[in-house]
Amino acid sequence: MRKTYIALISAYALVYLLPLGVRPLMAPDEVRYAEIPREMLTSGDWVVPHLAGVRYFEKPVLGYWLSAMAMKLFGENAFAVRLPSALAAGLSALTVFLLVRRFGGGEITAPVAATVLLSSGMFLAIGTFAILDSALTFFLTAAIALFFAADCAVTRTARNGLLALFGICCGLAFLVKGFLAFAVPVAVIVPYMVWERRWKELFRMAWVPMLAALIVALPWGILIHQREPDFWGYFFWHEHIRRFFSHTRAQHAKPFWYFLPMLAAGVLPWTLLLPAAAIGLRSTDLRDRLTRYALCWFAFPFLFFSTCSGKIATYILPCFPPLAILCSIGLQRYYAAGRNRAFTVGASVFATGIGIASAGLALVQILDLGELAVYRPDETWKWVLAVAAGLACSLCVAHAARANSSSWNTRATLIGAGGGLLFLVMPAVLPAVVIDRRAPGPFLLQIADRITPDTIVVADKPMIQPACWFFRRTDVHQTDDSGELGHGLAYPDAKWRLLPESAIGEMLANSARRIRIAIIVDGEDYPQARLQLPPPTFEHIGPRYVYAEFEGGGNLPPERANGQQQ
Repeated sequence: MRKTYIALISAYALVYLLPLGVRPLMAPDEVRYAEIPREMLTSGDWVVPHLAGVRYFEKPVLGYWLSAMAMKLFGENAFAVRLPSALAAGLSALTVFLLVRRFGGGEITAPVAATVLLSSGMFLAIGTFAILDSALTFFLTAAIALFFAADCAVTRTARNGLLALFGICCGLAFLVKGFLAFAVPVAVIVPYMVWERRWKELFRMAWVPMLAALIVALPWGILIHQREPDFWGYFFWHEHIRRFFSHTRAQHAKPFWYFLPMLAAGVLPWTLLLPAAAIGLRSTDLRDRLTRYALCWFAFPFLFFSTCSGKIATYILPCFPPLAILCSIGLQRYYAAGRNRAFTVGASVFATGIGIASAGLALVQILDLGELAVYRPDETWKWVLAVAAGLACSLCVAHAARANSSSWNTRATLIGAGGGLLFLVMPAVLPAVVIDRRAPGPFLLQIADRITPDTIVVADKPMIQPACWFFRRTDVHQTDDSGELGHGLAYPDAKWRLLPESAIGEMLANSARRIRIAIIVDGEDYPQARLQLPPPTFEHIGPRYVYAEFEGGGNLPPERANGQQQ
């Protein structure tokens, strides 16, 4: 098994860690979660999060601390920004591995559970993306696993120690993303203890973890309240009640069934093998405690997120660890029962689908079928590499589908390896059209040398965070006060940061000193904004974004002071 562990660790490093700095940061999410910790490092304020220099109360502080520490070690770059997510994904897989090895199948099933988790498409994508969901998932996974270990402990001392660690992880999860840190464990543990007919024990077990969580979360909670008394009101009502439960003002409102297709797509390449796992689980009477616990761990949080009004695909990431456990245990029991058909059919269908998709991509690019072409003519190497990875994935899965494969864990490893090969090349083969639409960094770096310290920089909502990050500035003005920075801009000391397009011409004309204003906007919004702006002295138009400069004030001639070109 030692070789298996080394292979699993090597695959994690190759797929999760090695490509972290390959692709540019994506806007708005990755740039947001890069800029907030950068501003912490710049200002030295580790208590109150700021974005673009204004208060930002949408999340607690631990996720920003982790990114700031990574930047301190590795520099202000994409690798450092994404590193906490990748490490959290690896630690989640390690937690699943240890839990299954100790309580659910030993050394054979445990590596498969970790492989299923690490090679699931959504888990891998989020684990290499600079957002907070991967860190939240790790702390929740650790917490829920520790509670199960505590429930299985044979001595009171061991139980209380594990319960204290459970509470600490809940407190850390709270510092990452708020009250979900308590809602998700409760949604798992209460149904499980009711199923076990031991729900009264919860009243005795709750005190130690509650105290531990309080000790972890309270210090920063007090500090932020002292500095910003309205933080908790905004954070609780706006970021929790309205986001999750308001039917009239819910953010990202989606129907009840929204997460079903998200889960089916997110667990690829294992989706078509879930029926085989379900058959394996159904063939038992659920006497295994870990299986019952994992069922509660998956089903009730999934139901909780589905009933909430506001939904984003990443919300269900905490459901992936228990699903990986159930999948590995189910496949092991399915294979042990001498079954094979459902596994073979599922793997064969997936292999065929990936093969057809890869061949279709090659055909579209070779024939240059206009709008159907994903890649531009100068990106031949990208689509060739993508096709090669897809075909390699198809061959791995097809080999796993063969009925004479040596063992079920070997077949599962081949499935994971196929998915890993496909996901490994994805950061390198992103089409230019995706980078143009989602990654403003290359565009901004083209004109970065034009931004001097005395340039007044103005950006619209999609570009405010990228302008701050790539120009290393916190004094970027915003054209309006809507969006995620609206609450911070409402403070009196932040009003000066608002500079709408309609006010730029007046500012240029009335300034006592000569000034230069640079504005960065989305290309689709630029024609409308242009109607309110004077003629630019310089203009750079990219595939999606527009950069324009205006000069005025001081000793410029009157016609230049009004922004008119000579």
